[in-house]
Amino acid sequence: MGMKEFILVRPEVRDRAIEFIQQLPVSGEWEVCIRKTRVSKTRQQLGALFGVWADYIVEQTGYTINEIHTEWKRMFLVRIYCDDPQGSMQDMFVDHLLTLQSKCDWDAMRKHAARISLAWSTVEQMKKYMDRIQQHYIAAGMPLPIPDKYRETYR
Repeated sequence: MGMKEFILVRPEVRDRAIEFIQQLPVSGEWEVCIRKTRVSKTRQQLGALFGVWADYIVEQTGYTINEIHTEWKRMFLVRIYCDDPQGSMQDMFVDHLLTLQSKCDWDAMRKHAARISLAWSTVEQMKKYMDRIQQHYIAAGMPLPIPDKYRETYR
């Protein structure tokens, strides 16, 4: 078994990490390291721009931020992770999604897809995700604002 990573974004992930650790033999063969995740400045800036876009779409459509983000993840993030999974969380997500797809269990697939997290993305994947969101709204005749302070980070 290789390295296992858990990014604690929800209580369920924390519970799975605890369960995983409890199943390990106490043999001195395993090391458990817990550290705060590192967020790059670029990632923080992309996250801030993402927030600007979400607020803009909320204002334009009346949908909630949660509804918009859920739809964006379904439309764009699932494909990005399936095309090129990076890290154990994405690998596990994609493997389970493909298992459900092979069983034609569409309801379970939808529920599983709803659990996807942007927190698992690399900076490059986040840029690709935001590009796809922006392209979608340009095609719909509703280009998203990019404030000057984010232009260099985004492009």
